[in-house]
Amino acid sequence: MLVRKFILCAALLSSLGFAKDRAQSNKGGNGLDVMFYNVENLFDAEHDEDKEDWTFLPKGFPGKDAYCKTVQNPGFRDECERSNWTDRSLDIKLNQIKTAVFVNRASLPDMMGLAEVENENVVGQLSRTLGFRDFVVTNSPDNRGIDVALMYNESSNLRFVGKQEYVVKGEGFKNTRNILEVQFQLGNGEQLFVYVNHWPSPASPAPARIMAANALKEAIENRLEKYGKALILAMGDFNTLESDTPHPFETVLQANKSKNPLFDVRTAFETSNEVSEEKKSALPQGTQFFPKDKNWNNLDRFFVNKNLVDNQGVDVDVGSFDVNAYGPVVTEFVDKFDKNQSRDRNGQKIMVPYRYNIFATSSQEAGFSDHYAISMSLRGL
Repeated sequence: MLVRKFILCAALLSSLGFAKDRAQSNKGGNGLDVMFYNVENLFDAEHDEDKEDWTFLPKGFPGKDAYCKTVQNPGFRDECERSNWTDRSLDIKLNQIKTAVFVNRASLPDMMGLAEVENENVVGQLSRTLGFRDFVVTNSPDNRGIDVALMYNESSNLRFVGKQEYVVKGEGFKNTRNILEVQFQLGNGEQLFVYVNHWPSPASPAPARIMAANALKEAIENRLEKYGKALILAMGDFNTLESDTPHPFETVLQANKSKNPLFDVRTAFETSNEVSEEKKSALPQGTQFFPKDKNWNNLDRFFVNKNLVDNQGVDVDVGSFDVNAYGPVVTEFVDKFDKNQSRDRNGQKIMVPYRYNIFATSSQEAGFSDHYAISMSLRGL
């Protein structure tokens, strides 16, 4: 059903001009480069009160041993008890993220959304490591202290206006990450609203992600009611599988009955007649690999509204979409239970994100994240 939905969506995108190559119409124009990255557990080495951040604290930290003994999952309990997360560990992590960001680019994106970050302290350190001057972070009720953030560099084309965050809540629903909204004024005077998301994990039932989708949709609808010509860019780890029922993309974000449906940038890239088949085939099957089932999933996405796909003013450069699966951030998958099952059905090596090793004491063994970063560009400023 989801595949059929994407086909219908692609047809609508084409009719709006989204599938056209924007290079000619914006030749000589300025643009904005955007990246999103789930950096996998970016914690500092300090304890946040009332948060379960004990795994990411030094050995011997007061209260750590006692907490670790209460962890029910044997694997998580062992990780908690063995970990020794120090300032040195954080430095390695920060520099690994820097390597991942610059692995296939010479300059910073203009803005970069983040998932799985702990607080302002650690995002501030990452911003300085990368070269961002400005950032905003949520203050979510998530039990572990996980938040989302947006780093950016103001310029004549990107002026910060304000921020807001939205709590995702519902009956019988456990605490999760807030949705971050950041408003910018672009160089041509248009208003851009950026939403950074980290929805409940696939381990949660699909209705949990429906709640998140409704929270996002309501925030966007309220902005469009006030700013009818506003540009909407929603990015994040949406943690949504094709098998989700009900499906939050189909029933909420991209619903045909919706007055302001959102469009998935990767879908537009994959269905565009202006993107070469070679470039399409070079894209990884997903942004995260599930080792247990040997399945790829596109958990990380960009969604935009029709004002960014109408060939008027600022638009998405569909051909710029990319998954940051290059060089050291990619590694060969090895099934830890059965090495004979480490290849695909054609006998080929399976190359996957090189996830982070919290026990690493050097960059050579540290890894990066269990997600690939994604990127795209806006053109027409």
